[in-house]
Amino acid sequence: HLATLCYCGKYWWQYFSVYKKLANVDVPHCEQLLVLPLFMCNFVGVMFARSLHYQFYVWYYHTLHYLVWTTGYPVKNRLLLLGVIEMCWNTFPSTVASSGALHVCHFIILVGLLSQVSKSCDMTIFTSRSKDEKTK
Repeated sequence: HLATLCYCGKYWWQYFSVYKKLANVDVPHCEQLLVLPLFMCNFVGVMFARSLHYQFYVWYYHTLHYLVWTTGYPVKNRLLLLGVIEMCWNTFPSTVASSGALHVCHFIILVGLLSQVSKSCDMTIFTSRSKDEKTK
């Protein structure tokens, strides 16, 4: 859990830094730089929770759609992930299969998120001028 947060932290820091620079400028969808790290942090917390209660699903349900659509997966796979997660949470009492499926779905989403976040942090908007000047 802590290792995942630390790994993601470097990307989140870049998102927050760019958001801070662009917050006062009229940039469309600048809020995404603030929302994604917060939603991911909440998701990682639920993903690594030792026990899950139904109120946890309420805490992260509304962010799941945004997170799944942030991944680069095809639409069919995104909808399948959301459907399987819904099925897992609606299985009462939970079974080994429903718990395992939930963990697999969470892992797949995390891998997709990390892939997209690392790609976006390599984009020009995330590189600072001071960093570029140091390399020259």
